[in-house]
This record gives sequence, C-alpha cells and structure tokens, in this order.
Amino acid sequence: MENLRDVQDKTPEKVYVTWEDVEKFIQDLKVYLDINSFTGVYGPARGGLIFAVMISHKYNMPFLGAPQTGCLCIDDICDTGDTALAWRNKGYTVATMFYKKGSKVVPDYWVQEKEDKWIVFPWE
Repeated sequence: MENLRDVQDKTPEKVYVTWEDVEKFIQDLKVYLDINSFTGVYGPARGGLIFAVMISHKYNMPFLGAPQTGCLCIDDICDTGDTALAWRNKGYTVATMFYKKGSKVVPDYWVQEKEDKWIVFPWE
C-alpha cells in the first residue's frame, strides 16, 4: 500500500483557469458561431454546463437539456475523447476549451492543447 507522501508526489502539476480565461474562450468562440448555424447549445453537467449556460445567455442561443440535430455540444476538456466521440458519432458539432493531443476525437473547435497537468476551473 502506498503511503500518503508517495501519493502526493504523483499528483500532477495544476493549471488554474481564471474567469477571464473562460470569458475569452466564449468571446473567441463567437466567430465560429457566426459562421455556423446551430439549433442550440448543450453541455454536460460535469464539464460543459457552465460554458453552455454562459454561451446561451451571451449569444441568445437556445440552451438544450439534451443534444439534438444541429446543436453545438460544448465541454471543458477533450481528454480521452470518449464524450466527444459519442457526440461526433451522432453528427453533433463539438467545441472544447482544452484538447489533449492523441484524443480519440479532435474537436471541431478548441482553444488550447492540454498538457499533462491537472486543469482547475474557477468553479471547482
């Protein structure tokens, strides 16, 4: 069994995302939204919900409780790509703030490549 010190030594370095970073991501996403037509925006509760609500309010887009044809699915991170792959297989457009190279899916829109660091969002 590992002791606490061994576990702490394996804890990845953290990167802290600020509210300003989130606002810039949403502002930069506007160009992508302007050249595409979406029926609404959907975000899963454990990663994309806050983004989806903010986008819905800022750009007057319908907020969706579930993804639907023609919608934008937004998430915080595309790491393994499992969530994005499920959306992509259903034909949804995928946007994320962070994308990890080697993920099963490259999002249609992403801002920053994720390194091997733990990302902490301002609401966490």
